[in-house]
Amino acid sequence: MIRPGAPDPPVPLARTAVTRSLLGLAIFQVLSTLLGVATMVLMPQWYTEMLAGTPFEGRVGVAAVLLGVATGGWQWLAILVHWLWPQRLALAHLVAGTVMLGWIAGECLVLDAFSWPHALWGGAGALQVVLVAVHLGALRPQPAPARRGIGRPWHAEGDGGPGPVTSGTHASGPLPTEGPRR
Repeated sequence: MIRPGAPDPPVPLARTAVTRSLLGLAIFQVLSTLLGVATMVLMPQWYTEMLAGTPFEGRVGVAAVLLGVATGGWQWLAILVHWLWPQRLALAHLVAGTVMLGWIAGECLVLDAFSWPHALWGGAGALQVVLVAVHLGALRPQPAPARRGIGRPWHAEGDGGPGPVTSGTHASGPLPTEGPRR
């Protein structure tokens, strides 16, 4: 138990590197979406040919709003949560990275094209999701599960070996007293 006023326990260096990387990725994604929105608003002619034949033909402003709000908004939220509610940063970054992956996949499907920026920003979204898994400890070695009695509900009492259980109860009711079924 930690006493009130006691210093916080030290955070492992690897964990701080992961959380800093998550924050850095979210900042990169925010800056990228801001750049995308700015170019769509200030230079829509760059996107005219790319959006021809899509539902966004002639609607560069709609695409800019979707990029800025839907994709960039989740990254902004991840940054905010990262600073204000660090105990929730995993969820915020997971959602932001997943939204970025969905945006890139949707964009590739709508445009019927794939280019290096899609790989860059999709990769950043995927890295964000992977870093959340690392932050939560998914890659840390886990203890091996106990093997005693797994897959063998019929065992001699006390030794875990094969054989009938002669007493006791099971979650479904009293254990049978006869030997294993054949």
